[in-house]
Amino acid sequence: MNTPQIVVGIDGSEQSSLALMWATQQAKSTGSQLLVVHAWRPPVVDEIAGGHRFRELTLGDARTRASRWVHEAVGDDLQPGWELAVLEGSAGRLLVELSKDARLLVVGTREHVGLRRIATGSVSHYCLTHSSCPIVAVPPTMVAASATKEPVS
Repeated sequence: MNTPQIVVGIDGSEQSSLALMWATQQAKSTGSQLLVVHAWRPPVVDEIAGGHRFRELTLGDARTRASRWVHEAVGDDLQPGWELAVLEGSAGRLLVELSKDARLLVVGTREHVGLRRIATGSVSHYCLTHSSCPIVAVPPTMVAASATKEPVS
């Protein structure tokens, strides 16, 4: 794939589904290529089991889940040439790296407060503070119908 013009992160949450719907509509309306990214981390048991085969199976499961999330969120409404990348690593870092030459990065947002924010961090905050391309942060209160609003030019 050439450099994607729009990169969107997914994690199976409602917020990432809304971000994916928005990014899909934006890609369609602008004729842009879309890269859908799911950051994957191997289960802790992988370190204990140490098995390469177990790692392959869990990565396969992550790919299956990510593909299902995409189709549940947008069905067949994707622009031709879109790509799904399931990569191991930190979601924020991967999204920033993969979007460094992109036209746009799209992320869902959710409210993390207290210890949860400290423990898990915020992917959208990381992207907003480290990205070299424009970002659309889709808020959790956005409804799917808003995907019909005018696209960013």
